Amino acid sequence: MDNFFDRLQVNDAGDKFLDLSDAEAEHYSGAGDAIVFVDEQGMVEAIDYIHDIEEDGAKAAVQKSYDHGRAYYAMCGSYQLSTIVPMTDPAMAARVIRLVAENFDY
Repeated sequence: MDNFFDRLQVNDAGDKFLDLSDAEAEHYSGAGDAIVFVDEQGMVEAIDYIHDIEEDGAKAAVQKSYDHGRAYYAMCGSYQLSTIVPMTDPAMAARVIRLVAENFDY
């Protein structure tokens, strides 16, 4: 793992989270599930929110995360990331695909 995980903190309930730095906060645009892209120094360089992925874009979003190599599923809220899991975990691809589909459930 990269030094991104070195920045994790643990709250009183035992939940892991990461506070975004001022520089990283520019990528934050509110609460929601997201794919977070991290640079070689362990800093967030982009956040792709699941609710912004087009109806037929889930596969491309997952592939983008694989191609990048340092991408994580996370829940964003209050300039924090939680539930941080590498996108290389097979369950995360399924989760992203499901969440995108739920956005367009008619």
